[in-house]
Amino acid sequence: MFRAFEDWRAAARFAALLLALLLLPLILKQAGLPPRSEVYNGLRVGGGPYVKTRQQLFATQGDIDIAFVGSSILNVAVNANDLQAQLEARYGQNVNVRMFGYVFQGYDMQYVMMRDVLEHRRVKMIVMSFSGPRHISDRPHVQLHNLLRWGDYPEMLEGLRFADRASIYASCVLDGPRQLVKLLRPERPIDAADNHRSLMVHEPVPLTGAPAPPVLLSAATRDQFTFGDPEMTARQQHFATKVAQLAAQHHVELVIVNIPTPEEFGQDRIWERADWTHLLAGDPTVVAFRRSDLFGQEPSTRFFADSVHMNAEGHARFARSLNAYLVTRYAELADR
Repeated sequence: MFRAFEDWRAAARFAALLLALLLLPLILKQAGLPPRSEVYNGLRVGGGPYVKTRQQLFATQGDIDIAFVGSSILNVAVNANDLQAQLEARYGQNVNVRMFGYVFQGYDMQYVMMRDVLEHRRVKMIVMSFSGPRHISDRPHVQLHNLLRWGDYPEMLEGLRFADRASIYASCVLDGPRQLVKLLRPERPIDAADNHRSLMVHEPVPLTGAPAPPVLLSAATRDQFTFGDPEMTARQQHFATKVAQLAAQHHVELVIVNIPTPEEFGQDRIWERADWTHLLAGDPTVVAFRRSDLFGQEPSTRFFADSVHMNAEGHARFARSLNAYLVTRYAELADR
């Protein structure tokens, strides 16, 4: 049987290397972290929409009127280009709509992305969503290690239990060697042409009829919703709360949009993960649309490409209704 190490010196060298890797996030923090823009440099298109997200965050300038921040579920459902055009027709070309996205759902990643946006740009309204599969991972986002270095945004960990802090530190350990290389040899940014404000671009689908009317969560409409099932975990609630606190601190209007999924077809009520108007600070707006108003009585297979993402027709129906509401909501803010 082969020995793991030739002698104690080999074992000691291996132990020292392992310890250095485990401590690398702390070492990098002490050495001084490069600017946040460096985190996005080197992220490739194959891993998600981060090239476009970086371009819209760091390679463009100016205040942002409406920012979409969310996972691919939101990216596929909305149409930032069309919303930009509608607002320009009403207010002129000084309006700015942007999309900041990532792949896979995770409230910790949602906080980090939203924090990046608000740290670098002044925003009037943020549109986001907690919609998605009823069961989501309670561990760090699968790509959190790419965008969060230990020492970035320490406030996000305040109030988080030790086990969850340890899991985020472990995530930073995973990406420690790459961050060390970036510290020693900064990577060149990969930029995309600023042709589309949306991250996902569908072929246009002609529609008839009027947009679906919005259903705003309130005491008068609460009986049209169902919440939980399952309930949020303490970790998920922590980051959802942090998201709302962040919006309130920056005086940003927070709009939480309910995005239907195929598993909800055939149900009378609108499923939302939590009653955000009671749970979150800052009096966020929660807007939803009845499935019957959006899709009639047709099966979900007509409007969805998979278990969570809309196809071109589903996107066209949903985006048309959401944009009609957002134009009205933006006008209310502009008139204040």
